[in-house]
Amino acid sequence: MSKTTNSILIAVIGGLSLVVVGAMAFGGLYLTFYVNNALCLKLGMNSNFAKDCSSLYFYTTNWSLGIPVKSYEEIKEADFATFKVVQNLYAKDKNVVFYEAAKLSGANPATFAVINRLYAKDDDQIFYEDKEVSGADVESFSILQPESQSQFKWHESIAVDKHSVYLLGKKQEQVDRDSFHELVAVPEFFYDREGLLLYFGDRGFVRVQGADVDSWRNVDGPFYSDKNAIWLRDHDYVKVLENIDRATFEVLKPEIEQQEKIFTPYLKDKNHIYLFRYDKVGIL
Repeated sequence: MSKTTNSILIAVIGGLSLVVVGAMAFGGLYLTFYVNNALCLKLGMNSNFAKDCSSLYFYTTNWSLGIPVKSYEEIKEADFATFKVVQNLYAKDKNVVFYEAAKLSGANPATFAVINRLYAKDDDQIFYEDKEVSGADVESFSILQPESQSQFKWHESIAVDKHSVYLLGKKQEQVDRDSFHELVAVPEFFYDREGLLLYFGDRGFVRVQGADVDSWRNVDGPFYSDKNAIWLRDHDYVKVLENIDRATFEVLKPEIEQQEKIFTPYLKDKNHIYLFRYDKVGIL
């Protein structure tokens, strides 16, 4: 597929009357710009699709020195007359569904619908972005709704059907669907009948072995506690901090240092004051 990159000519207010008139002729004041000297109309205010008189494009926008620059990819083999945007990354014509500029293999345009910005479906299958969600049950598939008011933005990525839990389009075989819930008190964590689970994005749900779900809480920053211990969450694990007295533990200096991405507060229990680094906890 051919790609071109051009500086944008934007019609906003005043001036450039030819661009504004061209936009109005398509039924609304939308963002317009030029591709290879041809006037292009953006197909919807929140869309990444555009067209000129004979071609269709998918584009992305980057900024260079405060100036927006668009990269375009022409959409080949689309039926121009029936092409329409379904959502900002999905479009379809009478024959084909497109994700960005590529055909979405196996998707039925007659029944295709977007579920949210990550998931879509037709009458026979579920899609995560441009990939089929293998084994998902279309009729019972839904996005998991948050049980808390947390600002932690996981809720668009987790879905369930009558059999399974899905994260970023991947079936989570280690999770029990029937007993799966958000841990409302600590919304980055979930649980099922087997115990505590941590949301780890692309890595899926990671089980926190030995943790007590009912008493689990956040102490400060990456430090958590349950009825038995103090725990540390790093980027790729959750572990017990050995030899720390849980009952008297506190964080004295919860400051995040950006250098080397190391969190270095002072910690305290009834026995010692500690200088903490992710790689070790030292007694002062």
